[in-house]
Order: sequence, then structure tokens, then C-alpha cells
Amino acid sequence: MIADFEIELRGPLTDEKFHSLKSFLEKNGKFKEEKNRVFYDYSTFIPGEGLRGRTKDFRVRETNGQPEVILKLGKWQGSDRREELSVLTEKNSTETLLKIFGEMGFTKAIKGVRHTFAYDYKDIEIALVEVPGHSFYFEAEIVAPAKSNHDKVHQKINDELNELGLKTFSDDGFHDYIDKLNNESNEIYKYKKEE
Repeated sequence: MIADFEIELRGPLTDEKFHSLKSFLEKNGKFKEEKNRVFYDYSTFIPGEGLRGRTKDFRVRETNGQPEVILKLGKWQGSDRREELSVLTEKNSTETLLKIFGEMGFTKAIKGVRHTFAYDYKDIEIALVEVPGHSFYFEAEIVAPAKSNHDKVHQKINDELNELGLKTFSDDGFHDYIDKLNNESNEIYKYKKEE
């Protein structure tokens, strides 16, 4: 089975813009869900992947108590089109997943926490993301079939973001922001084998 592709654009938000956009989307969009997420990003420490130029994004994440293993294939940048593969696991299995991957040699990951409000707006999912105690950003995405015109989908998202007055990250700006998060907010998770 061919997976769908996630066409996604991201950009920074100030505290003020986060709250004004949230109010706008509550009135003009459709609220989807609130997400409390913890993720473990192994890709940063996989030889040949790292932060810039990565083409495999491998994570364990838990969203609202639901663990998931996720692999996104394609460049990770301010605006991207990636194939997304994911498997949900049983509730309360995050520690088991971390142990499985730790025993397989994935012993180091970037651990981050995010609080997100997701809305549907003109057939686009717009997620307003808070990095607790640090900063805000948005993600705007459409999940499209593998054989669809991804350039057209990308342009549709970009046009709507322009209408909303939102600026997207450049690729370098996005990677600089992730570097900043890794230095100031995220932490390094290290798997410790049980004695």
C-alpha cells in the first residue's frame, strides 16, 4: 500500500499572533482537537541524517496518551512534502517502545513537549503549536494521495496563509528555529539499559 503524503508549511508566531489567530480560527474554522504531545526524535542522532538535510524522520511520540511510532520520508524543512508512515500502539506502551528501540541501538533522541490546537480551515488543517515556556509556531497541512499534484496542494496552502497574513519559515530559518529549540527547550533523552 502506498502511503499518503503530508504537504506541510510552517512558520513562526508571536504570543499575540498565536492568540489572535486562535480566536479567528475558533470563529471561522472548525475545531478538530487539542493535542498534548511528547516526542522522541531519533533522527537527529542517526548517522547521515542529523538536522539539516535529513530525509528520514523517525520518532516515537505520545499524543493525548496514545503512543505511536512514526517515520516520515522526505526532506524536513520549513515547507515539505513527505510520505508519512505510522503505527499506533497500545495505551501506556511508550516506555516499552523506548526500550525496544533502545535495545535495537537507538539510544539517543531529542525529547520535546508540544501543546497544539488543531483546526480545519478551508480544507487545510492549521495547527497552532505552543512550545511550553518558550515560543509558538504554526503548521498548515493537507494530507494528499501519493499520485496527486503536490505542487498545486502546496500553492493552495501558501495562498491561504498569505490571506491570513502568515509568513512561513525559510528552510534555513526553520532549521535555525529547531536548533534554538534543541538548545533552549528540548532535552536529550538517553536510553539506559536495565541492570
